[in-house]
This record gives sequence, C-alpha cells and structure tokens, in this order.
Amino acid sequence: MHVPKVYPDNPALGRFVVKVRSWNNKNNVEKLTPSRRKRLDKIGFVWDPKKDPEFWKVQQGNIKADEWWEQNFQSLLKFKNEKGHCIVPKEYPPDQVRDL
Repeated sequence: MHVPKVYPDNPALGRFVVKVRSWNNKNNVEKLTPSRRKRLDKIGFVWDPKKDPEFWKVQQGNIKADEWWEQNFQSLLKFKNEKGHCIVPKEYPPDQVRDL
C-alpha cells in the first residue's frame, strides 16, 4: 500500500490532526472545546492512532516513512554534532525538517 506524502487537497491536514491530538493530551479546553471534541468524536476521530490497527497498516505500507525518519534522524545527528544538543528550534533554517 502506497500512502501519499501529504493529502493533496490540504497539505497541512496532517499537522492539524497532530495538533488536535496534542490539545486533547494537554486538556486544552480553550482550543479543544467540548463542542469541537463532540464533533470529532461523532465522525470517528481516532485520538490515539497507535491503538488503531489501521495506523500500523499505513505505517508498514509506507516505505517513504522509513526514509523520512532516517533522513531526519541524520539531520538531527548533524545538528547535535554542530550545536552540542538536540533542542532544535521549530523553524531551524539551514535544513528545515522534511515532513512525511
């Protein structure tokens, strides 16, 4: 199974989903209001994707995921060697982390 790198209709959708899950984990009711949570629950939103068997099917079928991880890990090693730590700013210019 090949999984595209991004959803072409909305390339930022994956980031949005990750952000929504983080709001849930932090009990951030300012952003994840009860109304929003109810709407997400109603459509079957998966709050913990690693517990969903479909998540693993997608991950195992995505060869690019391994390549993406390895490339970014190597970039992290380079950053660590240059800076002496792994605290990478969210927007680190010379080598922006590539998204899956």
